[in-house]
Amino acid sequence: MIQSRFTHALRGLSDTFTADPSIQLHSILALGVLLMGVFACLSPESWAILFLSIGAVLAAELGNSALERLADRVYPNRDLAIRRAKDVAAGAVLVVALVTGFVGILLFLPPVFSKTAGSCLLL
Repeated sequence: MIQSRFTHALRGLSDTFTADPSIQLHSILALGVLLMGVFACLSPESWAILFLSIGAVLAAELGNSALERLADRVYPNRDLAIRRAKDVAAGAVLVVALVTGFVGILLFLPPVFSKTAGSCLLL
């Protein structure tokens, strides 16, 4: 039973990551931010905050994708209520992404201004 749940979840992730340009973009941006984290020599606490933030954006985008797919399947015609629901879901992604952007600023500005960025990479 648990194995089938993981199978369904992994299939959903695979389907979404291969078909949805928004999640692909967020994933590429997340990889870039993770590389910046290495260069910024983030503390373990900052890494935890960064991973939680990235996870929140990706989870919001996955939820938005699920709602859009279901709405398009159930009612493919234009409908005001469905449009509003999709807009709200997209707005949720936007809110999480903006908050994550502010978190990123708070995490990355101190190493840049203290000129410690990259110092942990020196051999």
